[in-house]
Amino acid sequence: HVVPHYVSATVDGQFSADYNGYNYFTRESATVYTFEPDHTHGRDFYHTASEGTNVFCGEGALYPRDCVVGTDPAINEGWAYLTLRSLADDYDDAESGVLTAELTFTVLQRTEGGGIPLPQLRALRELYESTCKPSQEQLPLFDLSKPPLDVNRHWTSEHHRAGRYSFEHTLDPAETYAHQARFNTSGDERNYDTLPYCEWLFASRLDSNSSDPTAVLPGPPGLDGAGDCQQLAGVTCDHNGNVVELDLNGLALRGELPSSIADLTSLERLAISNNQLSGQLPPAIFSSPVLKRLDVTHNHFSGPIPCPADDSPLRQLDLSQNEFAVGLPGCLFVAAPRLERLAINYLSLNSELPAEIKEATALKELLADHAGLTGRLPGEMHCLKRLTRLSLERNHLSGPFPQWAVDGMSSLRELRLSFNGFSGPLPTFPASLPLERVYLDHNR
Repeated sequence: HVVPHYVSATVDGQFSADYNGYNYFTRESATVYTFEPDHTHGRDFYHTASEGTNVFCGEGALYPRDCVVGTDPAINEGWAYLTLRSLADDYDDAESGVLTAELTFTVLQRTEGGGIPLPQLRALRELYESTCKPSQEQLPLFDLSKPPLDVNRHWTSEHHRAGRYSFEHTLDPAETYAHQARFNTSGDERNYDTLPYCEWLFASRLDSNSSDPTAVLPGPPGLDGAGDCQQLAGVTCDHNGNVVELDLNGLALRGELPSSIADLTSLERLAISNNQLSGQLPPAIFSSPVLKRLDVTHNHFSGPIPCPADDSPLRQLDLSQNEFAVGLPGCLFVAAPRLERLAINYLSLNSELPAEIKEATALKELLADHAGLTGRLPGEMHCLKRLTRLSLERNHLSGPFPQWAVDGMSSLRELRLSFNGFSGPLPTFPASLPLERVYLDHNR
């Protein structure tokens, strides 16, 4: 069937506005899509206008029009349409032309009127105040009388990364942009390390005063009083108001994470990739006893990698593209026995894979390209019977790739060992191994 209209979604926590109706994801990525109402503009992903066309509806829409059951987005109900489609070429290498995947749907009851527990609300306030507000206060305001999405209203990361403030023609400069004397770019617009301003919750500061669209509130209304999760973009709460997810990727957060993040004790997923956060990754980041996903990819965290709490429920941990340089601690595998995915690409660990990796018997993906790994593969890797992807390219690994490793990793589908110092005979890959891709070039 046809998707009724535009689908607003975040992809691995990053807002995606590029696809009308369809979002694409590959079988080689652990991609998480979060579909939720866009409270800024009153749009959501299940309402169609009264004429039944592919348009937004509700009073808060860019071009307001009646919804099927009225104009107030807060009272509307409707069907959520989701079409799953697979492209034919995905099946080329699949055994018997069959691909398998796992889809998890989580439906959270809407919180009514906020009511975030005070310690968690304080943690959110401190996170905003320390990592976002300092640069947000410098965010250029051009002409606030302009419509919400106009390039001449105020600076937005969407316009910035699209190159619409640029003098150059390499991206997409806006011909109508009239404030180049005040703010302009001339390259590197898509680099998250140079994104100049944090706009997390800025829209709520600007668009919450219906009587004066040019007024900027001193702070986000969702953090006032008892807190209101419905006004906090990137924050998901359960029906009791507990914060269960933070999706704050690519928002130009900078500085150190506050220790009060330990007070988010109901947090199940924390995604803060593609920011400018620095300092040591605080052990408090693992304080939630229900944390299952942690993604801090592409920041400037340094120092040692902290250890999760014992018997952590952590399933996915992404630490890639940071400045950790004190080795890979064995506690990651001992304290998190349910870990299914570990990504440590582009680090400078200068260490061997620890023998404790044998404890990670649930591990399905170990991604460690250009991670500074040294020495030989530990014999304990033969315990990784559920491992489907092993990527260790561009490290300083040496010695043979032993037969026992192949025999033990009986679920392996992809093996990438290029650009190392492996030597000796190649192992024999048994016919029972579901191996699809092997990369062994640039070794000895």
